[in-house]
Amino acid sequence: VADIIREYTHLTGRMEMPPIWSIGYQQCRYSYYPDKEVVSLAKTFRDKDIPADVIVFDIHYMDQYKIFTWSKKDFSDPKGLIEHLREMGFEVVLMCDPGIKVESGYKAYEDGIKQDVFIKYPDGTNYSGQVWPGWCHFPDFTNPAARKWWKEQFTDYVNLGVKGFWNDMNEIATWGNMLPENMEMNFEGLKSTIRRGRNVYGFQMARSTYEGTKALLGGKRPFNLTRSSYSGIQRYSAVWTGDNVAYNEHMMLGVRMVSNMGLGGIAFAGYDVGGFVGDATTKLFARWVSLGAFSPFFRGHSMINSRDTEPWAYGEEVEQIS
Repeated sequence: VADIIREYTHLTGRMEMPPIWSIGYQQCRYSYYPDKEVVSLAKTFRDKDIPADVIVFDIHYMDQYKIFTWSKKDFSDPKGLIEHLREMGFEVVLMCDPGIKVESGYKAYEDGIKQDVFIKYPDGTNYSGQVWPGWCHFPDFTNPAARKWWKEQFTDYVNLGVKGFWNDMNEIATWGNMLPENMEMNFEGLKSTIRRGRNVYGFQMARSTYEGTKALLGGKRPFNLTRSSYSGIQRYSAVWTGDNVAYNEHMMLGVRMVSNMGLGGIAFAGYDVGGFVGDATTKLFARWVSLGAFSPFFRGHSMINSRDTEPWAYGEEVEQIS
């Protein structure tokens, strides 16, 4: 088996050594906001002497869920916050979704239209799908020009001191819709449909994020995480197993999935310890932490905030899974 993995990763590539802080404990939930809650969380970890290296910012750090923006109400001074967290020994990982909201005055949207970087129908119309911000266009990461554009969008994040990035919703996920199969992707100038491109979309997004932020960081390695991927993803990103539920079955399923990904050449992998949906019992959470400590990517999660009302009916989702 070891020889097979060695030969397979010789063909598909091997991961670089990750930043040392990224292999420590990462704390995440859906979602920490406002900034005062983030600082309180960091202080509590330090006051209780619990080792932790990362705090993850989910979509609520953004202005109305629009990537490359910050909520002026909840995160009025992101640079000051990030510097304060680093003084406390924490790095920050930011959520990065591919959907660019169709909205006049939104810099990323207007620049993306100008640079012509979005996935299109055969008649040249940009595809639109509905996700967190509303109706969105999606960059075509098989287009070298789109990858260059994507890199440039991360300049402000990197200038704020961010070194960690989380690629999510990159299947592509849209609310209740399958992707139309006649959408076209660039494929390095050799156009083809989304039927060929869908499986590599998440891979190419993670690649674009990694290569772009590494260049902006002057060659220093960023931490990069993805939900969707393809063969060879270990060259660009860690992988986690996606949204899970606070059940014993999902705890054990995550262990098996991470082992199997290791057999597929993905060395840096993990799962949401404690579950993304639901509230783990004390016994379940303690057991999950004891397992998660030995997963390469170690991220604790907790139940969604009851104050949030989002498009998914989480209660129904848990019932269906059970």
